[in-house]
Amino acid sequence: MTDELDQAMTEFVQAAAMHVLEFDAGARQECLIGLHESWVDIGKQAGMDDTAARIHADMLVDFTRDMVSAIELSGGALGGTA
Repeated sequence: MTDELDQAMTEFVQAAAMHVLEFDAGARQECLIGLHESWVDIGKQAGMDDTAARIHADMLVDFTRDMVSAIELSGGALGGTA
C-alpha cells in the first residue's frame, strides 16, 4: 500500500509540475500560490484543521517546485506561455 501511495503522490506532483511549466517563468510563482490555496481548501474539505491543511499544502508546493526544477534541469521542459 505504501508503494502505491508513494507512486500516486509522485504522479500527482508530476502533474502539478507540468501544469506550472505551462506558464512562463514570471507567472510560475503566482501559479504555485494558486495551487497552494486550492490545496488548503481541499485539505479543509477533507477534514483537516487550518494549520494541518496549510502544512500539507506547503509540502505539496515544495515538492512541486522541486519537480519543476528537476524537469527543467533535465531538459524536459520547453517552457510555456499561459
